[in-house]
Amino acid sequence: MLGGYWHHSTFWEENNKLYDDIANECSYDINEAIDYSGPVANIGYLLYLIGFTVSGKDFAWFYGHSQSFYEGMILYVDLSKFSKEEKEEFIKDFANIEDESKKSMDEFFANYKKHLHNIIFKSVLFFCYKECINQSIIALTNCIADVMPCLQSEIKFIKNKYLNKVHPEFIDSDLYDAIFEDPDYYFEEIERIPPYFYGKMKGYNLIANQQISLASIKSETSTNQKVSRSSEDSTELIENCKTNDDFCTKRESYEIQSP
Repeated sequence: MLGGYWHHSTFWEENNKLYDDIANECSYDINEAIDYSGPVANIGYLLYLIGFTVSGKDFAWFYGHSQSFYEGMILYVDLSKFSKEEKEEFIKDFANIEDESKKSMDEFFANYKKHLHNIIFKSVLFFCYKECINQSIIALTNCIADVMPCLQSEIKFIKNKYLNKVHPEFIDSDLYDAIFEDPDYYFEEIERIPPYFYGKMKGYNLIANQQISLASIKSETSTNQKVSRSSEDSTELIENCKTNDDFCTKRESYEIQSP
């Protein structure tokens, strides 16, 4: 979540140096890394056009607010409360979070585009491409739902461990309010349920089971790793969706309108 436009602290110069220390601790070169803020904003606009949310949350909003709080913790942490060893631990913790965030976002960017484009462009003739669109709806839901819990757990970790060591000004800042103006909304459990689906529940089960089978095959070829998250996600999706026999949603049932 580092990179791009950085709000340098006008109060504590040592916090600006802290940013550089965290960047240098990361496993990749921050200066050569993609700043995801712009691309995520563009994706968020496309998702808005087709009414695509996961757990009712705007993906671009979710990522941007996570980034703001992460940035604020670095800008406003009171380094006078740290020993040398504690400061080094702080730097390593934030660098590890940065590495994990980048990993989850890299996976998202490697997979989302085909599915988003299928939903946008093939929806015009959805009666011809219904199965393809439905597969992409489920896959895109999982792509987004893989990232959001990761960000939630990272923000929760740094909040629980370091929020008592920030300057009081942070609590009154917009960077703090990015999450804690409505923490229940941000930390609400992410449900892996598509916002809409073309057709009956029977068709949804078929497609979801196909994705489970593909995920299981991939997991068997790996070195005894856990069954991939997409397999577990699809299983959870099926169980959650059984409450509605007509459309795969707990929210308002509707079909996609052409962008």
